[in-house]
Amino acid sequence: MISKICRRFCYKSAVSLAQAEKMCERTHLVDGPNDFNRFGNVKKMMCLFPFVVKDSIPRADHELHEVVERYEELCYYTGPERDLYPGPVLLDCYTALESPEKQTRANLKMATMLSWAFEHAATSILIADDVNDENLERWKKPSWHTLPHVGMRVTLDGRLITAGAFEILRKYAISHPNYRDFHKLLAEIIHQSYLGQTLDIATSDLFKKTRDISVLSSDRFHAITKYKTGFIMYGAPVLSAIYLAEQNPKLYFDSVRIFGNFAIHRQAQNDMFDTFGNYDNIGRHSTDIANGKCTWITSMVLIHGSEKQKRLLRENYGRAEISCRNVCYRIFDELNVFGKYVEMKQDLVRSCAERISEVSHPGFARMIDTLLEHYVLKDDFLL
Repeated sequence: MISKICRRFCYKSAVSLAQAEKMCERTHLVDGPNDFNRFGNVKKMMCLFPFVVKDSIPRADHELHEVVERYEELCYYTGPERDLYPGPVLLDCYTALESPEKQTRANLKMATMLSWAFEHAATSILIADDVNDENLERWKKPSWHTLPHVGMRVTLDGRLITAGAFEILRKYAISHPNYRDFHKLLAEIIHQSYLGQTLDIATSDLFKKTRDISVLSSDRFHAITKYKTGFIMYGAPVLSAIYLAEQNPKLYFDSVRIFGNFAIHRQAQNDMFDTFGNYDNIGRHSTDIANGKCTWITSMVLIHGSEKQKRLLRENYGRAEISCRNVCYRIFDELNVFGKYVEMKQDLVRSCAERISEVSHPGFARMIDTLLEHYVLKDDFLL
């Protein structure tokens, strides 16, 4: 759903730097239009993306002209026309938490730029993920590292995007009393996500080397999710929204289990997309089976599968041959993993309803309800 909305507002490749200057009257961070407050959160992000690119790299030094040109190409290629991850979650949480009278144009734009700082960090992580997983495509176009003029310079490009994330944060949030907390959260996003990526890759390598199916277990899946998905999706964005609204972070820590369940759902959803999703909807080809990834689906096989099904998975998972993939798909079909995914989603809905009934803070209850509606009930799972 998010990707469809995003493509609706970003045209060909969002807008160029020159167009950003022409849009100044319409999207200026100080004197923007009165209707900015009424934009949907994704449209807010698209509206300000040119300024993200413009202000996240030094432009005064003419010696950096070639660097700036490459950075702009990198940002517009990997930035707007894709699924968005922590940014919309942060904005949804902030607008649910903050009192209406404090949702001023200035505050909403600060929240939007903070969302892009987190989104920039996510972009650098995804670029690295494509290299590690040897993904040739993402979002229906060649992955950045496969372009002829990129190659191994992709490692430097990822660092440049990361540096840009901190520059956005410094420029647009330094006046906020909780700026230091935002800075710590951004650094922790990068730290935890790379820990999760490393564990993910190490697990698939270990399975392909040993064919030990126990490394594809539910415990390992939860560990990978905790680092790779949990903090970047439902840790830092939720805490940042609380800090933006100058609320007590105890709100988050008292409900940390429910946000962990949101993260598990998000990773399970991603695994289902990768394994069963239609290319037209997800914009990439499936790689999890061939790469021998530990996923929510493999954890279901280890929990519910027969000894024969586990043996067949051990023999065929992590191989690129079509015949091996077909065996894996047959196992998944026999176990009705899609039905189990629906059951997990229903369990999350019930646990959220219970938690909402226990929360005394109306804004926080509204925030959980918003996350449930936008990212679980409307997950747009199209096969």
